[in-house]
Amino acid sequence: MGISRNQVAAIIMILLIVVFYGGFRYGQARANIEGVIIDLTNSASGISTGYDNKEKILAQETRIDQKGEMERKIIKVHVVGEVKAPGLYQLLEGDRVYDGVMLAGPTEEAHLDVLNLAQIVMDGGKITVPRQGEIETEAAAAAWSGGVEYPALAQGPVGQTDRVNINTAGEKELADRLPGIGPVLAKRIVDHRIANGHFQSTQDLTKVSGIGPKIYESLKDLIMVR
Repeated sequence: MGISRNQVAAIIMILLIVVFYGGFRYGQARANIEGVIIDLTNSASGISTGYDNKEKILAQETRIDQKGEMERKIIKVHVVGEVKAPGLYQLLEGDRVYDGVMLAGPTEEAHLDVLNLAQIVMDGGKITVPRQGEIETEAAAAAWSGGVEYPALAQGPVGQTDRVNINTAGEKELADRLPGIGPVLAKRIVDHRIANGHFQSTQDLTKVSGIGPKIYESLKDLIMVR
């Protein structure tokens, strides 16, 4: 039994359809696979390594630091005593005694141990770096203001210059000149000043543990901030 031409043509047509359909499906499958590979590659390229993250964090911290530096006001401080280049120096608000001393350059004879290098300096301050042996006793060191002085209020109220500057007075001066302030409270005042910076007003003294409104009332006419 032979196959007619029509049957042969039909078989060829079916084969062509199968081949065409198979090729079409293969192309779709390949495109899908390549799309997945591309997505995976793009995802992988978007993952930051630990090093990259570290660089970004450092860059961000640097920008924050630079912004903070720009917002800080310029202050002027006079540095004298045992320094290589005594004179007037520009610092930034919030800088400490250490910054001023290092700018002026301490000499080999400078006695830095009696300085409170962590103390925050204020505009118009004067840092005096003592010489070795200049302050010999512990009592003298305690009475000393720590090397940082601020100008008295020349046109302030009567008796203003006789007041105790709670921003510069040492423990001994606080205990000796202020009634009700013994060695313990005097130390707390100095410690609070070191930890938090200068008092912005005399009433800030009440932030010191142990000094309440009653003690402040007895002291407010005897103290000042500068």
